Amino acid sequence: MAEQGQRSCTLARAGYYIPGSGATQETACPAGTYSTNAGSSSCSSCPPGFMCPNNGLANPQQCSPGRYSTGGVKDCPRCSAGTFNNIHRSTGCCPCPAGWFNVSRRIIDQNGFAERIFSHKQETRIVKSKSNLLESDPTANRFQVS
Repeated sequence: MAEQGQRSCTLARAGYYIPGSGATQETACPAGTYSTNAGSSSCSSCPPGFMCPNNGLANPQQCSPGRYSTGGVKDCPRCSAGTFNNIHRSTGCCPCPAGWFNVSRRIIDQNGFAERIFSHKQETRIVKSKSNLLESDPTANRFQVS
């Protein structure tokens, strides 16, 4: 029996691409980029508020509170001292408002709480930064994302 030639082509998987015709293999999208669809001829830059840490990524991963991305990154950088954010998919960090500060690079913990580093006050303060609300809890000396 005679050997037959190729009868079909294989579609590139999501997270991979094939830039031109005549390819013999697919290429993984490099870190910082992604491809959600099979059969892509290019990869897209990771969108703002997300990170693309691995090669061959099909779905970008959102930045967690205390981190941000302006797009095209492998990792979401942390907010610097004196700044914060309390939302997923943030594209930047806000400065701590007057009367508040932080000395660490990240003030939001895994439970959605942020340490309140200032003299204890027996009142509830509401701090608005962009469209995010932070409400203080004077008994816990912390404020919770609301």
